[in-house]
Amino acid sequence: MTKANHRQARLLIEEQASFSASSVFAIKYARGYVVFSYGHHFPMFACVNAPDGGRKWFVNVRKYSTTTSKHTTTLAPRGVHLVPTSHDTMLELHRAIARADVPSLASFSVTL
Repeated sequence: MTKANHRQARLLIEEQASFSASSVFAIKYARGYVVFSYGHHFPMFACVNAPDGGRKWFVNVRKYSTTTSKHTTTLAPRGVHLVPTSHDTMLELHRAIARADVPSLASFSVTL
């Protein structure tokens, strides 16, 4: 996993690269990508990648802390539509991405 600072983090998120930057880290999976703030309990962004190259990005709308809100604002990938998503749904999405659970991912309106 790449060590990064927060300035480098947004570019790494846009490239969907795994990294660790103090309180933020991201994991690249076979079917997607998830960015966390302060631990696996708070997925900040998630992206589902379809085999045809399509992508769908999600953002956690829960307000967790001032710092996490700042991370959400400063690290959001540019040039993509972020689907506002509840915290519980983000946790489900992370589990589906990590397991490469195609039926569950399809429930997020992503064609796989």
